[in-house]
Amino acid sequence: ISIYNSNSQSCIPIELNLTTQKQIDDFPKNYPGCTMIEGDLFIYEDASHSITNLDSLQQLTSVGGFFLLRGLEKLYDTEGIHNIEEVGELSLRDNDNLSNFSGLRKLKRIKGDCFIDLHEKLQSLQGLNNLDSIGGSLTIRSNTSLQDLSALDSLQYISEYFVVSNLEALISISGFDNLEIIGNYLAIQNMENLEEIRGFNNLKSIVNFYVIQDNPKLVEISGFNNLMSIDNFFAIQRNPILVDISGFNSLHSAGNSILFRNNIMLESIEGFNGIDTIETFLAFDGNIALKNIIGFSKLKHINGNLN
Repeated sequence: ISIYNSNSQSCIPIELNLTTQKQIDDFPKNYPGCTMIEGDLFIYEDASHSITNLDSLQQLTSVGGFFLLRGLEKLYDTEGIHNIEEVGELSLRDNDNLSNFSGLRKLKRIKGDCFIDLHEKLQSLQGLNNLDSIGGSLTIRSNTSLQDLSALDSLQYISEYFVVSNLEALISISGFDNLEIIGNYLAIQNMENLEEIRGFNNLKSIVNFYVIQDNPKLVEISGFNNLMSIDNFFAIQRNPILVDISGFNSLHSAGNSILFRNNIMLESIEGFNGIDTIETFLAFDGNIALKNIIGFSKLKHINGNLN
């Protein structure tokens, strides 16, 4: 690590790799007065597996580039990065003993993508409560003990896609009542024990597509009553015990297609009363228990196929 002797507030224009506890402990000495890293900050372990705390990084308030915490086996909390308010991109990956991210409690903005994945003991996203905008995508996947996403209740805007997948312990998705725009797509999929999706009451626009699929225990989908537009397609498919779908009455555009497919216990579809035109096709195939379609009261034109 090079020694930084200036008293300026910014440092490290390209990248800094911290792979030992000593390197972290020496940060204030090597970079006195530095609060803003201009480039990337990568924190991961070498063969010594010596990293146990991030306490000596408390002077940092921002990381302009990519901020990575990966494979920190002996790290039990994220205190020490508790003054960071903004990062360029954030990747939290494979930190086996973290149960939350309480040390990120001042984080407000992520300018690019955010990835949260491969944590064995992560139970909640506590610590991300002040995060209000993500300038790229948000991916939450393969965190086997994660039970609660509600700490993201301040989030208002995701510029790209939002993916939730392979969270074995998650039963309910809620807490997104301040989220207004998803700039690409929303996908909730491959959730082994998910029973309900609710709490997207202020979501107004999804720029690309909306997909809820392959959730074997999903019973309820609600909370999307203010969703007005989806620019590409809408799909709810392969959710085998989903019984009814309702709401979506503010939705006036769902792009090219609306698909309800292979939800084998689905009995009723209601709502969708703001849609008057579907450009490509409307599909109800593979829903062998479907008895009632009550809705689509303003639908006048399907410019493709009805299946």
